[in-house]
Amino acid sequence: MVVTLAHDWVPDQDPRWSAPVRAYLSAWHANMTRALAPLMDARAPDGVFNPACFIHTAFGARSPLIDGQSYYAAFTRWFDGARGVAATKLQDDCGILCNPTCAHLLAQSAANTTQQDTAPATRR
Repeated sequence: MVVTLAHDWVPDQDPRWSAPVRAYLSAWHANMTRALAPLMDARAPDGVFNPACFIHTAFGARSPLIDGQSYYAAFTRWFDGARGVAATKLQDDCGILCNPTCAHLLAQSAANTTQQDTAPATRR
């Protein structure tokens, strides 16, 4: 999870981020991955749900998903006693802001579809 919503100088939900913003997000990703590594250890009793999304608290039953599981399903498994089970340690490994079920990517996809649907037809 990249927790950068209005963080420092990162523009909100802009798919055209500049090179410095992308470098910052890359460093953030690397730092969060290192920080969560001890929790991802199978012996650690903690649960982890770490999607590669541009969100902080906007988790829902349908988004984001990791390995088909929502935050709610993963938390319930962990809380109900499945601690230490691999299914409660879910972390995207696709890169930076790349989970296709993230709200920011779903919104961009919907916006692109709407733009295509409303674009004037070209004559040949």
